[in-house]
Formats: sequence, structure tokens, C-alpha cells
Amino acid sequence: MTEMKRESSVVTRLWQRLIEPSPRLTDPELRARSRLLSGLLLLFVGVSMVGAAYIAARFSLGPAKANPELLMILAMAAGEFVAYLLNKRGAYLPAALLAGGLVAGGIFGATHFILSGALAPTYHLDDVSVLAYLVLSLIFAAILFPVRLAAVAAGCVIAGIFLVPVVHPHVSYSSIVFGTVLFLLVAAVFIVLIARHWQGIARHRRATIAEVGERLSSLFEESLDPIFLIAADGTITAANAAGSKLFGYPRAELEGRHVRDLYADVARRAEVISKTHRQGQLYDEPVRLRKRDGSVLDCLMTIWLRRDSAGGVLEYQTIVRDVTDRLSAEEDVRLRSELIALAQDAVYLVEPGGEIVFANEALGRLTGYGVEELVGMNIRRLNTPEGAEEVPSRIGRMLREGELEFATVYVRKDGAQVDVEVRTRTIETMGRTLLLSVGRDMTQRKADEAELRMKGELLDSVHDSVFLHDLQGNFLYVNEAAAATLGYRREELVSLKVRQMSSPKHSVLFRRRVDVLLRKGSAAFESEYLRKDGSVLPVEVRARLIQSDEKTQVLSVARDITEQKRAQQALKDSEEKYRRLFEQSMDVVYVNSREGEILDINQTGLDLFGYTREEMIGHDVRMVYADSGERSAFQRKIDQKGFVVDYEATLRKKDGMRIDCMV
Repeated sequence: MTEMKRESSVVTRLWQRLIEPSPRLTDPELRARSRLLSGLLLLFVGVSMVGAAYIAARFSLGPAKANPELLMILAMAAGEFVAYLLNKRGAYLPAALLAGGLVAGGIFGATHFILSGALAPTYHLDDVSVLAYLVLSLIFAAILFPVRLAAVAAGCVIAGIFLVPVVHPHVSYSSIVFGTVLFLLVAAVFIVLIARHWQGIARHRRATIAEVGERLSSLFEESLDPIFLIAADGTITAANAAGSKLFGYPRAELEGRHVRDLYADVARRAEVISKTHRQGQLYDEPVRLRKRDGSVLDCLMTIWLRRDSAGGVLEYQTIVRDVTDRLSAEEDVRLRSELIALAQDAVYLVEPGGEIVFANEALGRLTGYGVEELVGMNIRRLNTPEGAEEVPSRIGRMLREGELEFATVYVRKDGAQVDVEVRTRTIETMGRTLLLSVGRDMTQRKADEAELRMKGELLDSVHDSVFLHDLQGNFLYVNEAAAATLGYRREELVSLKVRQMSSPKHSVLFRRRVDVLLRKGSAAFESEYLRKDGSVLPVEVRARLIQSDEKTQVLSVARDITEQKRAQQALKDSEEKYRRLFEQSMDVVYVNSREGEILDINQTGLDLFGYTREEMIGHDVRMVYADSGERSAFQRKIDQKGFVVDYEATLRKKDGMRIDCMV
């Protein structure tokens, strides 16, 4: 059965392709007549060929040229095929005239052969009954010719009938008039009536089609959804005003453009067309299209295939619906729902009567109840007995003022109490007022605040200055010692920046020191702070990076090193004074280690011994003793008494001269 249906479908498509009118014919009525003419001509050719085959078989023993009937049928078949070719090329009227003329000519030709005796004894010499078939010509002309040409054709047929007795005198006019002519006149009347009725129906149909076309055109133009007519090759042949507005193209620029230019992903076009051909049509297919300005739209596309009579694709009738805003709104709602579900704070909706109508997972974690248990529960059940009594007054204030913040205590399912900070405001949804509440567990926060107070008190009790600032130098915390040391009130000092508190030569080093901290994590350096009275405070700073609330901050401890600086300066002054005495002494002064290495010697010593400083520094002191054993004896005396005064020794200069000295 399936094979038969498939074969029938193939035959139907082949027949439709054979009678398909020429694309040159655009008038719907003319195309319908052209299709009918092609069908009739193919039918005539087929019948003619069958008749020719029958006659050829019947007269196979004689020569073909001896059979005028066969020659006439073959000539008519050839003529009808020529008329078919003319019709397929769009020359409908010449083809119709040729076909009608061939039918009438064939009937007159057959009558001539009969009356001439060429077809005897099959037909009698006075047999004019074949002329009755001229009614086919009249029907042919009434259906396929314009009205005026049909009348002319009828006149020509009647005139041809009256010429028969002239060509063949043995045929009487009475047999023609009261036989064939009378029959044709009656038939012509009926044919005319039928033709007029058919033409009336055709006019009504054209008017109906025109009215429907106007309505469809109006619907096409006024539709809020973009509508496109797209040719089989993908060219946009028509677009309505909504399509022009949506994509930002002038209509003249949009029509004639290939539809792939509107796709954000060109490859998606092939997928859509393939799916349309598989399913026959497409409903609300999600696609992403691109506007003229380059922005991308999320759309739903519906496509209907319009095929020709042979089953080929004529065009794709396409409706596009922009759902970008809708999808954006749906995505926004989805994201908000997920955010509420994932929120760390408890989010819940409460009716003015106190019934919870929505709760997120965080409220469940806070109270120990499941979300299903919370929905429908009265908010009073979550409060302590004292807090439950305050619920009506709080709800009243919310409804009057629109929003409210308060601290309360909730009772968990296991009986434990939780400190909660609640922020509530009223919202209107679906014609009713609800209270949108956000609750935060304050238990840990209170514990943290207590711990911070304790740590703050500890920091305030230390004598060193403690600072906490961000990477830009904004103070976040200072202890009391820092404020007192610099002469500020605590709130004044916090309002400053590190650069403002530092002396000019150290202020410019702030960024460099932060970079060192970022690389190493800690640093120690000396700096100078400016007191409120403008005096400079030298400090030793130890700083390190800490993480707080996922932010990098700097914790530094500064110690006053004023006294240390004074001691260092005094030592420096003493050393400078010693150096001046050392260098200006008229006696030889030198310093050596216990092992005898010369560490320093004044200019008088260099002049006495005749060496340069480089020749003596770092060398053994025995180089200036005439007898090295004398140096050893000198060292033993120092070891015994700890000092030696006026020790007589013989020393030696660079040139070898011996000199007696008191050491």
C-alpha cells in the first residue's frame, strides 16, 4: 500500500510539473486557463497517438500514405504538441488559437475525407454526422478564449459548415441546416449560458480573492509581529512595517537582502530550513537575530512552506516574535529567585495577620525549621513570649510607616534563642499588601563585638602606637596611645591619612613601603610622624599585611625612638670628638687588636714610621718593633696589669732606622 501511494505521489508530481504554467504568466485566471490548456493538449496528443496506433495496426498491410485518416491524426498530434510548447513558453493565446483551430480543422478535414469517399466503405458519401463534433470546438473556445474571440470562433465554425455543400454539391443544405447547424445552435446557446455562468463565478471568485488579498495585505501591514516573505533562495521578497522597525532597516533596504544577514549565527539559518523541510512547518523556533546596529535579539520564529503544484518550494512565509525583553525579565526573575534562595540572610514574606507566605532556606537554617514548616506558620511562633506580644504593634507601625528596623529574639525549633536584626518594608503584589522582611543572625556579631571591645581595650592599654589602615593610607583604627603621642583626639587622627601624618621626606615613601609589604608581607623601617603642634616624632615601625572581610589591610606598631636617637647622636658626637683628638695629637697614637693587627693609626704615627696608611692598616704591629720579642714582653705586662705606662721600647722605621720610644 505504501509503495502504491509513493508511485501515485510521483505520478501526481510529474503531471503537475507538465501542466505548470509559465512564470511569465502572472494573472491568476490566465494561469488557471494555461494549466487547463496544457492538460487538454496533453490529453489530445495522447488520444491522438493511441488512435494513430490503432489505425496503423488496422491498416498495417497497406502503405501508410494510402491512409489519409492516419496522416491527419499524426498532423493534428504534431500541431497540438507545438501548441503545448507555445503554452509552456508563456504564449497562451497563440497556443489556444492554434489548438482550437486544429480541433475544428481536424473535424472539417475528416468530413472532407468522408464526403470525398476516401474513408469508404467505413463512412457513406453523404454522412455529415462528424460535423456534430464541432461542438467540442465551441466548448473549447468558450472555456479557453476571451469572449469576443469565442464569438468569432463560433461564427467561423458556422460559416465553415455552410461551405460544405459548396465544396461537395451532393450534400444538401437541408441536411446541414436541420441536422448539424440546428444541433450546434442549440449547443451554442447552452454553451454560452454555461460560459456566462462560469465567467460570473470566475468574476465572483476574482472579487473574493481580491477582497481576501486586501484583507491579508492589511493584516500583513498592520501586524505587530514582523512578517517576511522569503524566496526559496533566501531572498526577502516582502517585509511589513513591523519587520522594518524591529531590525532597523528601511523597507527598501530590507527587501532584496538575503535573510542570512539577519541571523546572529549564519549556520543557524541552515538548521532552521532543514528542520522546516523535515516537519513541513515550524512553530516558535528559538533563534537569535541581529539588528542593523549589531545588537542581538532573542526571537521565536514560525515558518510555513508555500509550494507550487509540483511540490517545489515557492517561498517561506515567516513570522518573527521578539522575546528579548520577556526572556530578560524571566532570567531576571530566575536570578533573583536563586539569589534569594542562596542569600545568607533570612528572607520571608508575611501577611498583615502574621502568616508567613514565603521563606528562603536561610530562614530555615536560622530557626531550625524546614521551609515547608515555616510557610503558613504565624510569625509569633518564632518570637519569645515577650516578643510575640510586640508583633501586632510592629505590624501596625510597618503598615503606617512603610518600613521598620528592629532587633528581636527568635526561638529556634530546638528551643535555643537567636538574636536577630530585622529590616521590613511593605510591598504591593497581586492586589494585596505583604511585609517583606530580611532577618540577620546577630548572635555571632554580638560575640564578635564583645571580642573586639576586649581587643580594643588591650590595644589601648599598650604604650606603643597601633594603627590599622588600607592600602591607600586611610586609617581604619588607631589606639589611644597613638592619639595621645601625636596630640590628637582619636576621631581626629582616624580622619587623617598616613601621608598627612608623616613628615614630607617620609610621606613620599608611602607607596614604596606598601609595595614592599605586598611583596614580602611584612616590613620594618624608621619614619617620622608629625604631631598636631607640628613637631617631629621619630618612630620605629613594624608593619604587616592582614586580611579582614576579604580586604587587604596594614597593621602597624610604631615605637617612639626619641631617646634612642638622642643616645645615637651623643655617641656620634663623642666619636667625632675622639677622632679630632686622635688625628690632631702630636704623639703617635695607634690601635691594634690583641693578636697585634693594626686597626688604626694617626697621621703623626705615619709620619714617624714613614709608611702610608694602606701599608700599616691590617698588618702586624711587630713590623715597627726592632725586636719582636720585645713586643711579646709588652703584651705580657698588659695581660698582667691591664695597662702599661711609659714602657721603653726600641722601634724601627720603614727605612730601618731604630728609634727609642716610650709606649
